[in-house]
Amino acid sequence: MVTYGSYLPRGRTLLGPAVAIVAGDTAFAIVAGVMIFPAVFSFGLDPAGEPALAFVTMPQVFAQMPFGRAFGAAFFGLLAAAALTSAISLLEVVVAFLMERWRLGRPHAVLGAAP
Repeated sequence: MVTYGSYLPRGRTLLGPAVAIVAGDTAFAIVAGVMIFPAVFSFGLDPAGEPALAFVTMPQVFAQMPFGRAFGAAFFGLLAAAALTSAISLLEVVVAFLMERWRLGRPHAVLGAAP
């Protein structure tokens, strides 16, 4: 939020966007839980911790449900998109630093910051 906040015009606060992000993230997590856990319990599977739930239990759920391949592809596609956007937001801190400190253009800063 600090990095993205630095791109806002002066006088604009982060309170509104921060509240919207927290509300959206919380709502999405609740909806995901309401959808995922009943499916896991209805198939009699173990709702283990987060990595095991996503990569062990959910594929078993998708294998047993109608149109499971499509739902599985959508689930893992959205999971990959979430990971990618999180990685981009983490990389933006370093990119912003390189652009400001060494006056690099964005493409050069991204190439310098990316692993």
